[in-house]
Amino acid sequence: SHNELATKGYTMRYRPWEILYTESFHTKQESMKREKQLKSHQGRNFIRGLIKRNYGKLI
Repeated sequence: SHNELATKGYTMRYRPWEILYTESFHTKQESMKREKQLKSHQGRNFIRGLIKRNYGKLI
C-alpha cells in the first residue's frame, strides 16, 4: 500500500518501497511480539545487518 499513488504521508516521499525480508508467524500475538523486537535497538541492528549483507552498504 505504500507504493499506491493515493497514499499520502511520510512514506510517500521514499517510494518505491521494496520488500527485502519477510517472516511468518502462526498467531497475531507472535507477530506483534516480533514487530516490537524489530523496533528495538537490537532489532534495528538486525535490519541494518540484512541490508548491509544484501546490498553492501547501509541505507
